[in-house]
Amino acid sequence: AAGADGFVAASPDLVAGFEREARERAMRAETEFRAFCEAHGVPFDDGAAEGPSGSFRIEEGAGPGALAAIARAFDVTVQGRPRQDSPVPAMSALEALLFESGRPVLVAPPEPPAGEVLGETVVIAWNGGTETARTIAFAMPLILAAKRVVVLTVSGAFVPGPSGAELVARLRRHRPDVELVERESEGRAAAGAAILQAVHELGGDLLLKGAYTTSRLRQLIFGGATSFLLVNADVPMIMAN
Repeated sequence: AAGADGFVAASPDLVAGFEREARERAMRAETEFRAFCEAHGVPFDDGAAEGPSGSFRIEEGAGPGALAAIARAFDVTVQGRPRQDSPVPAMSALEALLFESGRPVLVAPPEPPAGEVLGETVVIAWNGGTETARTIAFAMPLILAAKRVVVLTVSGAFVPGPSGAELVARLRRHRPDVELVERESEGRAAAGAAILQAVHELGGDLLLKGAYTTSRLRQLIFGGATSFLLVNADVPMIMAN
């Protein structure tokens, strides 16, 4: 119903319908997840098991903030990259994870990567910022385990901080074969496309990038690397803020 002031109120039947659809989606998701665990030999809801195990929980009416709160107890959260043709995965959930969990997020592209092992070629999109420094710290085990590690800098998207060469010098104390690649772009709005193109050319199968060095509002208005990648990236990304 719509009032004279423009306020719109949903009828009880409509609300009940939304709630029923949400419960049905949750039941389908649990069924599919249990089947996935069984097919891959993953114990379900077994906290005593050594190695990977699966569990499923439903949080009702708490919104994206509940997901971020739960994520604080885990090493990493996997969240699907938002899609323009679908309301899920939701950008609000991803941003809540990035800003409120205090943990890294593995952003999964709509299509799974071709390789069986993730992170053989790790590309670090370095812009000198604290967000990317934090992402690198979280992802250090993956950096050490990768076959190849490339530090990528893109002109026009840098903030005051250590140069790419300085970062490479520090990372080479952990592994001497870290590479430096420098690319050009025409400002922040074009940096995301330059990063993604470079990742493809380098054969990268995992991108490390800090999330939202500039504010979300500014990126919404003027564009930015994070906003571009969260809409267009077709490679897995580890992000933190």
